[in-house]
Amino acid sequence: MAEKHRKHTLGFYRRFFQGFGPGINLMRMPAAKTHSIFSAVCLFLLFFLNRTLAAEKSWRQISDLSVSEIASHFQSPPPEYGLSLWWGWNGDITKEVITRDLDAFYSCGIRMVTIEAGYQMSSPYLSDGWFKTIKLAVEQARCRGMRVWLVDEGKYPSGFAGGKFSDERPDLRMQGLVVAERIEPAAGETLTRALSPDIVSAIAVNLTDNTNQILDVHTGRLEWKVPKGQWRILLVEHQFRTSNTRSVNNPPNVKDTRNSLCDYLNPKATKQFLAFTHEQYKKYVGDEFGKTILGFRGDEPDYAYIPWTPAIADEFKRRKGYDARPYLASFFAPHLTDEIRRVRADYWDVWSDLFSENFFRVQADWCAKHNLDYMVHLNHEDNMPELVRSEGDFFQMYALCADTRHRHHLESDMAGQYR
Repeated sequence: MAEKHRKHTLGFYRRFFQGFGPGINLMRMPAAKTHSIFSAVCLFLLFFLNRTLAAEKSWRQISDLSVSEIASHFQSPPPEYGLSLWWGWNGDITKEVITRDLDAFYSCGIRMVTIEAGYQMSSPYLSDGWFKTIKLAVEQARCRGMRVWLVDEGKYPSGFAGGKFSDERPDLRMQGLVVAERIEPAAGETLTRALSPDIVSAIAVNLTDNTNQILDVHTGRLEWKVPKGQWRILLVEHQFRTSNTRSVNNPPNVKDTRNSLCDYLNPKATKQFLAFTHEQYKKYVGDEFGKTILGFRGDEPDYAYIPWTPAIADEFKRRKGYDARPYLASFFAPHLTDEIRRVRADYWDVWSDLFSENFFRVQADWCAKHNLDYMVHLNHEDNMPELVRSEGDFFQMYALCADTRHRHHLESDMAGQYR
């Protein structure tokens, strides 16, 4: 009986999805999967179509409409409220390709596209030819009454500007904390050595009883009389380290560290990212900002290392009232005391704030200034413990979204295959 009811219900949804072409086979999906899709569709209709008649005023506003008003726009909602097709460009993108694709999308009921750079393009990402092709695509979309979102990177994660930070501004590349050296001295030995200026913290770990001892290295020297026990010293420094990136300008077409991300915690780096990307779009298609072009979409900005930026030590002390540097090496110890756990929580709190303020907010403010919206999805939003490790406090991002001064929206990306 349940299966019969499911097939009857699927009939409606199959007709609903027919306008979006092949590729969605509801009958082959497990019941739990289809129920999830049904729920998502209902939420989509109730949330977005309830805002439809306000589109003439602003597609961003929420309106309280009657069922009859919603029904009158059900079949032909304004383009801002429909599905957005992810339009990946690969190979030679000519006018013929652009018009062919847009006409095909339009015939399927698609009125909004999200443009993403692809591989083997005749005009490299962020080149003059790239922007001229973007201009052509935007013009063709405008002629059809369609809307456009722009992916802010040449693949992902957002923030490496197609490799420009590695090539042109290496000083603004992403940084992280790493164990630079491990020393295993003998009991009774006296260590005396000069340290690299990049060393920020040191800890001695007693491998016999798992106790730790923080070592003072603020003078640039390590001086320590080794007590009884089996000790291992961890010297921690900040280095230019990046998460893996997948770049259309990277010939192997693989994820690696060749094209470094920018320093997300440094507003100067974010402003440089805007100069490399957004400001260039403004030169070519700025007259369509807020019209045909709705905004920029970011993709999975995250960290693979404990974050560092030159200003974080001072910012930490200003916000928390104490110096975190003596404790940083303790984050790498195999066993953390309650005190170190509290310090690490404070450190995560501070870098989460800096991530929100100096990367996301700077972009959201630029977009708002240019009548655009900024939409981004975080990495691992389907696995919160992993998200905390790579992107900090998820709710800091939501706090930014809730602030109406910033036109910033979080989205979710669940890439998978239903069988």
